[in-house]
Amino acid sequence: MSYVGGPEHVGESGGFTLGRAMGWFLFLSSMFWPRLGILAWWIFSNLLGRAYDSAIVPIVGFFVLPWTTVTYAMMWGFSSDRVSGVEWVVVAFAFLLDILTYAGGRALRR
Repeated sequence: MSYVGGPEHVGESGGFTLGRAMGWFLFLSSMFWPRLGILAWWIFSNLLGRAYDSAIVPIVGFFVLPWTTVTYAMMWGFSSDRVSGVEWVVVAFAFLLDILTYAGGRALRR
């Protein structure tokens, strides 16, 4: 004879709560907005073309590290057509944000 869980096991699957919905909203928003920024700069500006020597880096960045790609281009065009000094700290923070976005997505799928 097999045991079927009673009422005390109901709801342990971690249903869709408000906190989980907010987590998904933040995750999807973090995946969407930097990509929109990359597309907008590609269409309306030449910043990406000036910041990167080839088109391959922004294309790969669009799919893999969007926050880092956007931030590098922004820091590159911010002052002197290069990234130097404290601007690298901002780019490193964007890289950390990319890593945290992917980690947050993995945590939400559990």
